Order: sequence, then C-alpha cells, then structure tokens
Amino acid sequence: MMNLAGWALLVSIVALFLPFFHTAIWEWMRRPTLTASVEDAHSTTLIEKDHEAPCLFFRLIVTTHPRWSWIHYRSPARDVEVFAETLFKVEAGIPHPIPNFPSMNLKWSHVGVAKQDVGRIPKYCDIGRLTGQYSGDYRDRQETVARTRAGLPETTCMLTIETEVKPNHARHVLAPGTYHLAMVIESANAPLAKLKVGFTFNGDGYTNLEAVGRGALAIFTV
Repeated sequence: MMNLAGWALLVSIVALFLPFFHTAIWEWMRRPTLTASVEDAHSTTLIEKDHEAPCLFFRLIVTTHPRWSWIHYRSPARDVEVFAETLFKVEAGIPHPIPNFPSMNLKWSHVGVAKQDVGRIPKYCDIGRLTGQYSGDYRDRQETVARTRAGLPETTCMLTIETEVKPNHARHVLAPGTYHLAMVIESANAPLAKLKVGFTFNGDGYTNLEAVGRGALAIFTV
C-alpha cells in the first residue's frame, strides 16, 4: 500500500507531465483533414524569356476541415504536398497508365514551391496548362521535344503538367487526347487525401487560343 510520500511523489510526477500530455492530446484532436476539388480552366498569359503566350491554366483547390464536427478550431495542415502519382491515357474508354510519366510533386500557385501550409483559407495548386503560340519566333523547347516525338505539327497545342521539375525528356508535356491524373495530397499532420482529375483536349487553338477560350480544354473529376 502506498504511503503519503508515495502519493505525493505520484501527484508531483503527474503534475509535471500533465501539460505535455494535454498539449499532445489537444493537438491530436485538432488535426485537420484535407479535401480537394478542381476548378475550371481560366485564361491567362504566360511569359517566357520576354515572350508572351495565351494559355489555359487549371488548378486544384485544397481545403482543410475539422477532424470532428464539434471541434470548430483546427490546426493548419503543415507542409502540404500534392503528388502527381500516375497519369493515364484514355483510349476507347479505357484508361491505361503511362509508365514513363515523371511522378513528382506539383507546385503551389503563385509561390512556385512544393510544400505549403494550408489553414482556413483554401490554397491553389497548379495542375497543368494548355499553351498557345508565343509572340515573336520563340518556341518552348520541351513542347518542341514532345511534338516531335508524337509526330505532330508545330501548330498543335500541347498540355504541360506543372511538375516541380521539368525533365529534359519532356514526358510531362502531353499530346492531344483524354487523360486521368491520380494525385495524392500529403501533410505532416493530416491524413492522406486522394483525387483523380480528368481532362481532354484536341490540340486546336494554337494561333487563336484566346478566341477559343475554355472550349479548348475540358476538365472533370473521375
């Protein structure tokens, strides 16, 4: 049976560690969950080496939510990454994985980095862009590599997946068709989230992408 001194020691130990346990439990309860959706393509202007080109960007919207509905306050999701895991090309209605697609992180919009905290305000992550003709005689080297490999004319619009690194082999630059992109969203303090986005384009609009507008690119959730 514990004597008075033993009880006093136990109470002291509990009092010493209680703040640490309280903080850990509270942080665990406030862990956020992540959800994502894709926005419609929007028109903008891309500038490369002082040359401009019209393009259609499409982005992922990443949002945090409380782990339980009765907890209104939640911690920010820390170091959130969006990983482009697998790219599928759809042929005859059947998606086939593209084995040489460079699986890697995508970049957060406006800041151009692969990791970012997401709090109560949703954050945008670039998925890809459809690019028209550049001003002057400028040609994007990686688009040229991808067009040549596919045997396509120079006036074909290509779609670039906004991977963190742009490999020299240009396997992230896509020829016209229908694709599904499977993505994983990871955070240091939130459960994994997954999303698959589909998009289709026929390569039209190279010289008049601004006039064709969003009709040149269809976005959908798979």
